[in-house]
Amino acid sequence: MNISNSKIVNELLPLVKILGLSNLDIKVYMTLLINGPLTARRLAELLSIPSTKVYEPLNRLLEKKFIDKSHDRPAIYSARPPREVWDEIKHKIIELMDSIEKYIIPQLEVIAHGASQPYQITIIPQENIVREIKLLILKSKSNVDAALSFPELIVDDIINALIEASKTKRVRILITSSMASLVDKIKNEFIYVKVLNDMFGSGIIGDAVILVVRTPSGILNAMWSSHKYFNEIARVYFDYLWGKAKGLS
Repeated sequence: MNISNSKIVNELLPLVKILGLSNLDIKVYMTLLINGPLTARRLAELLSIPSTKVYEPLNRLLEKKFIDKSHDRPAIYSARPPREVWDEIKHKIIELMDSIEKYIIPQLEVIAHGASQPYQITIIPQENIVREIKLLILKSKSNVDAALSFPELIVDDIINALIEASKTKRVRILITSSMASLVDKIKNEFIYVKVLNDMFGSGIIGDAVILVVRTPSGILNAMWSSHKYFNEIARVYFDYLWGKAKGLS
């Protein structure tokens, strides 16, 4: 990739990271856009990476409709036109904004007009996120809902905590389809799992709420809150997403 194209990639990174894409994802898209349809092996050669490393970004780009995949053997991958990709991004953003307006704004209005109450909000740095999620899951007396869209959260500490919690309470998990294969070990009769093509963030809801987002620089940041209205907003939005999701096959 030449200097001019590298500059374009760097300029696009803040936007695509908000959409859940990585530096490598955008490089894969740009390489397909510039070179035309390619096999995964040839794509890996052009990017100077092992062929095994190219499938994860390809799958992410397929899910977000940035690229297409043929039914040939081997499969041929091609970049969708930039205008079509942008239209898809706008569609997702508009859909998210509509759902916020419909499900979250009314709850925020309740907060604005309701009586004040003691509550706490804490910002959690990336290095403490897994620990705090584990503690919330294990200490919660109420049912646990988990939306997991970042690979960094599909770790043994969190998975084992969810399994342990499912012994005494209902546990529902939403994941993105790109990570469905990573959670085979939590598929059991006590845990309900559904899949969405895409999510803009992650969250754990129990007696409190932890919301996790990825910053434009790629770092995970999280917020913990014990406010009952935040909990209600999170439950309502989770239920909305749960209704749209599909069962894990």
